[in-house]
Amino acid sequence: KQADVFIASTADEELNMLSCLLAQKIGNCFTVARVNNQDTSQTLKYLQENLGISLLISPEQKVVQRIFQLLCFPGAAKVDFFAEEKIGMFQWIVQEQGPLFGMMIAVLKAKIEKIAILGILQRDGKVIQVEDSLCLRAGDVLVFWVRMKDSDKFFSYLPGGKRKHVRSAIIIGGGELALDLSKRLVKKGFSVKIIEKSLNRCQSLSEMLPKVMVIHGDGTNEILLEEEGLATADSLIYLTNSDEVNAMLSLYARTKTQAKRICTLSSSQYFSLLDKLPIDSIVFPQEMVSMSILSFVRGVKNKQLDNTLKKVCHIGDLEILEFMVNQESEVTKKKLLDLSLKSSVRIICIQRGEKMLFPFAGERICVGDTVIISSSVFGRKNLQEILEN
Repeated sequence: KQADVFIASTADEELNMLSCLLAQKIGNCFTVARVNNQDTSQTLKYLQENLGISLLISPEQKVVQRIFQLLCFPGAAKVDFFAEEKIGMFQWIVQEQGPLFGMMIAVLKAKIEKIAILGILQRDGKVIQVEDSLCLRAGDVLVFWVRMKDSDKFFSYLPGGKRKHVRSAIIIGGGELALDLSKRLVKKGFSVKIIEKSLNRCQSLSEMLPKVMVIHGDGTNEILLEEEGLATADSLIYLTNSDEVNAMLSLYARTKTQAKRICTLSSSQYFSLLDKLPIDSIVFPQEMVSMSILSFVRGVKNKQLDNTLKKVCHIGDLEILEFMVNQESEVTKKKLLDLSLKSSVRIICIQRGEKMLFPFAGERICVGDTVIISSSVFGRKNLQEILEN
């Protein structure tokens, strides 16, 4: 009865929703339920409105959406969106002897001036200061914030940013994720192949996906992969039930193809290891669900305040937060130059209407703005926490 939020995240979605309904009656609290079934996830809004559950989360839906986003921007290692998808966050890894290798930060900034913000630089797993005099090294992770209307222009300006558009996909593993993803890709005009070991599952997939080529075989078989076009595929997506197989196949394909490689990892135990390996893009369903729940839980605590926390995500040892400014407060009274920001905080950008504003000293935060910040101190819930007391 004393709980503020009740979260049900078992594998049984019906149990989750029933538990949330009981929690609402007993404790009158906010409720979060995990749903798995695709048919249910398609009616999330309807269920939320009619059952009164505060938040319904479908991990499968989030994974499919993230994979599709990565296919739309194949050069990026990771993709995320802010300000109602008006701002894109793109992570880029510097390759040895690649176009960005050895480039000075000042030169890179000049190339993307007024198009994007280079907000974060990760080196050897740690976030370091983005200084104009630094030269980029192999393995450096650059994080850019770009207005989505300018995304094509950004990738054309970014050295090495232009990459062949992805129009075909080979999916290894024929589970529910492969089914959901294939449906979405086919609707967007992609050519899709699925390689699946189970003959019965292949027959089911063939019936459900008439426009998809379903191949009965072992996705770890080198000869089969080469016969099915490994070398010429636009993208390779690893969705088997084994994290180890997904990771190893992606590493193997790196030596055989220039295709965009995406693998899913269900467990976080390999995160620190695999994040350092040359795997194009890794999708962690657990992390995505955790961040969604974290954003919601922190957000409900300050809904009545002068700002609302809309989103939380993590990049290395930084927490990225998105706030909506609802009314006047201490952060709106002064120009950015005159705000006494905590040393652990940096304002990355401000979204105002259709404009993405760079955090120039003479700019100020206004009511209605979306403000994106980074913080080396985790757990902030209120925009005013960025100010020194």
